[in-house]
Amino acid sequence: MNRLVVALFAQFLPISLLAVTLMGKVVDLETQKAIQGATIQLKGQSKEQISSKQGLFQFNNLKAGSYSLSVEKTGYLPKSITLDLRADFNLTLELKAQNVYESMTVSATRAVERSTPVVFSDMSSEAIMQEHTVEDVPMLLVGQPNVYSYSDDGSGMGYSYLKIRGFDQSRIGVMVNGIPLNDPEDHQVYWVDMPDFAESLDSIQIQRGVGSSLYGVDTFGGSVNLQTTQKHTDETYQAAFFGGSYATLKASLKAEIPLADESWHLSVRASSLKTDGYRDNSGSEQWAGYLALARFGEESVTRIIAYTGNEYTHAAWEASAESDLQENHRHNPISYDNTIDNFTQPHYELHHSWFPSDQIHWKNTVFAIKGKGYYEQYKYGRDMWEYGLWEEPDTAPEADIIRQKWVRKEQYGWISEFNLEHDKGKLTVGSYWSTYNSNHWGEVDDLMDLDLPNYTPGFIYYRYVSDKDTLALYVNELFKPNDQLTIMANLHYQDMDYSLDQQEAGNFKGENLHSLKTDYRFFSPRFGINWNIDDQFNVFFNVSRANREPADSQLFDTWQGPDDLGVAPLFNQAHREIVNSMLIRTHWTDPQVKEEELTDYELGALYRTPAMSLRANFFYMDFRNEIVPYGQVNDDGFPIRGNADKTVHRGVELSGTFKLNDNWTLDTNYSINDNYFKEFEYKEFDWGTGEVATLDFSGNTIAGFPDIVANTTITYTRSSFNTSLRWQHFGRQYLDNTEDAERIIPDYNMLHAWAHFSLPWKGRLDDAQLSLKINNITNEKTYSAGYYDAWADENYYWPTAGTHAQLGLRLTFKP
Repeated sequence: MNRLVVALFAQFLPISLLAVTLMGKVVDLETQKAIQGATIQLKGQSKEQISSKQGLFQFNNLKAGSYSLSVEKTGYLPKSITLDLRADFNLTLELKAQNVYESMTVSATRAVERSTPVVFSDMSSEAIMQEHTVEDVPMLLVGQPNVYSYSDDGSGMGYSYLKIRGFDQSRIGVMVNGIPLNDPEDHQVYWVDMPDFAESLDSIQIQRGVGSSLYGVDTFGGSVNLQTTQKHTDETYQAAFFGGSYATLKASLKAEIPLADESWHLSVRASSLKTDGYRDNSGSEQWAGYLALARFGEESVTRIIAYTGNEYTHAAWEASAESDLQENHRHNPISYDNTIDNFTQPHYELHHSWFPSDQIHWKNTVFAIKGKGYYEQYKYGRDMWEYGLWEEPDTAPEADIIRQKWVRKEQYGWISEFNLEHDKGKLTVGSYWSTYNSNHWGEVDDLMDLDLPNYTPGFIYYRYVSDKDTLALYVNELFKPNDQLTIMANLHYQDMDYSLDQQEAGNFKGENLHSLKTDYRFFSPRFGINWNIDDQFNVFFNVSRANREPADSQLFDTWQGPDDLGVAPLFNQAHREIVNSMLIRTHWTDPQVKEEELTDYELGALYRTPAMSLRANFFYMDFRNEIVPYGQVNDDGFPIRGNADKTVHRGVELSGTFKLNDNWTLDTNYSINDNYFKEFEYKEFDWGTGEVATLDFSGNTIAGFPDIVANTTITYTRSSFNTSLRWQHFGRQYLDNTEDAERIIPDYNMLHAWAHFSLPWKGRLDDAQLSLKINNITNEKTYSAGYYDAWADENYYWPTAGTHAQLGLRLTFKP
């Protein structure tokens, strides 16, 4: 009892009576040499130091008491200790080199501060868990510089989308553990197929611009590198439960289990999520599982990772007319109750890293990604000939139908990367190979008010298969002529072969049966230089080249695809396959739509002290042959999909982090974007005159991205409590490329907050943490994305959700 009274009384003594100093040195366990640049943090105190060139650090004016101290440095195992400080204390922190317990980080895709000459930002596992409740990964990135994210149902679950510097996610390279996640065929990233994936993430790195990635989809706007849990941690079990607005519920269980004298490690997770969604009829039910088994040897580390999940989501992918949203901000134009998307996509990974010496690291990864699912729709007044249920197009009746569109796809790949540390830097030589196959088909599941003798439910009216093989070879050198300079030079060669073949189904036969084949060869050099002027200030410059082949849908005209009967692809050369005087199919080569090309120029600077960091980056991106809906005309003079000659994405990105005192931290970033067509003539068909009009959009702003993206987050931290408040500003977005002032999303502001509190009554638990996250505190009724519909002469939008919140409880147990 006396000890309790003394402890309570001590909390009210002047800090000058209790102030102590903690100082120390960080050294290599084996060599005992000082380690510079290690991050030493007092958890729960917002106190952080960076070790000096001599490995030294010092914390002043600490209150006497118990502290949890952690130290991290790239290339070393993280270390945590608990200290009971009653007087000034000096300690030595010995870090063990990580070459034996190599992390899963793919060095060819991961940037390093003050070394790699690219602009990037990182989110640690702690930062991810601070913000994550139930939302998909893109919604966790909204506070990062020049990043814009939204979900079509407004709640952050379901289908979510990511943009960087005005580029949509089909032009952003996303990787999980170094494995490309973008679909090889349409380049998209389906975040909805990875429910609650943030629970298994160890870190996220966002590189803006072409960056330093060497394989996968060439990055234009940037790359997002997701690293799943990799730390060699103690045995830990955790349960998390969340509930909140729109009947949203989540339960998650996960465990970290060392095995066999810590030479093996097991990570597992299971999650279940459900929401009604913000928009009408936009609910989603999801489950997910994650498993990773790692073996740590004397000279190698091997990891087997598998994760999967299922999403059953009511569609909200169609925008609503502005007039409908003015009456009901939760409006969803899709009213059929069973318009659902049902998809499962398991991922399998095998990683092996071998370290025959301190200078050599050879990593090999093999992977398999499989997927199968469908979406269902109710379609009004459909032509039965188009659906293969009537022989003659001129006499075909119409009927309402229920259809399902299915896809089954498989991708297999191998990544090999050889790293050599030498006296003047690091050389990386590698290769990436993958083969991809997809099978698409459509079913008529029900006919309304029409009786056809040849119809049975599940009738297949189209089917096509596609194959894509990709090979990439790359070499990357980080050359350090002295302690201040790092020169990056890399060469990247990519070879792709793609084919698509429609199969006989319904009325897809003869003149309506098409095949296409094309190949692409890209050579993308990149060069950069980083100059560390002193221990606090560095500048960098890079120029990078990137190329991107058209997605599958971009090989057809706007609003058309390989599932549309009587539609030929946009190709120049046709070869008719004739057997016994009958046309069997048409083979197409030489696509009309050109591949896209980008040259990216980046100039940046970083100034960092223990109390703050300041970053500035200037970018100019010269974009050639951007694929646009109506960039050319066909032989009959009608506008079709094509390329814009020249577009430019340029801007300024500023960011800063300030440790105001022991408890308060301020993070802020401000980005200005100027994205415009430099040379582009838009082709528009005038239905009144029957002629094609050419509109010169040169100099016009590119639609679909804010001209300003700004975030400011202030955080207050105590030992058992922390809270953050974030203000966001998004500038004006145009809905089309005309720069019509009536076709915009006006600029808007958002305010969000979250808090975490460790409960004092834990029982046998190590931690019981209560959390609350409130989004859109001021209940702004605005829009996140949209377009202008010329047929309806009206703006269409995806609405943002009003004020919504999630309450969570996270329980942690360490035996």
